[in-house]
Amino acid sequence: MDNLLSYIRPRVINTYKGDITSLLKVVRCKGKYELRSQNTVYSYGKSNKILAEVFSFLELEKLAVQKILILGLGAGGILDLLNSKYKVSASILGIDNDQIVIDIALDFFNVDQYSNLKIVKKDAFDYVKDNTENFDLIISNLYNDLIVPYRFTEIEYFNHLKKRCSKKAIVIYSYIVNNALSKHEYEKISNRFKSIFPNVTELSIQNNELQYQIIISNSYI
Repeated sequence: MDNLLSYIRPRVINTYKGDITSLLKVVRCKGKYELRSQNTVYSYGKSNKILAEVFSFLELEKLAVQKILILGLGAGGILDLLNSKYKVSASILGIDNDQIVIDIALDFFNVDQYSNLKIVKKDAFDYVKDNTENFDLIISNLYNDLIVPYRFTEIEYFNHLKKRCSKKAIVIYSYIVNNALSKHEYEKISNRFKSIFPNVTELSIQNNELQYQIIISNSYI
């Protein structure tokens, strides 16, 4: 019955207090699970639509991507796109610092079905700072509800990201603009990003009342 009712109105299946995000909800919407915070969809649903537009712009299926790093794995909506729609054979490393989110990803979204996935519980900043591995595609999707934590907006973080890039790496950085203050902050973040990465493209994708700003740096565009 809940499955049928979810086509009329989203149904909250369970709520959690995350280690990082104070409120997390597993919601069934139109027959499918989503992970939501207080004000937005973290994984699957509308979140996947944003990423699908980015991957379509990149023509990801045409690129020779062998190793993927996801900073802010969430419940694994990105995995569904990469494996189901784009049929990637690349190895995928998912980083998340919230054990509650990782448990939700395993319990409700069955991310362990992806044999090409390895999950590491670690702070994303520390991972890119301490690790020495390079990647062909890096996705920075780090939010606490609507906010990207400050340390993931600074030049030091972008410098560490660049050190994790292979020779022709693609970097995708996501930021939400929902008011004048966040718009002003995004302009500063964009300038910092451009000071580190060459050949940058910016996409603005509207998702209801939220505007997603996506910064892409790669040598293919």
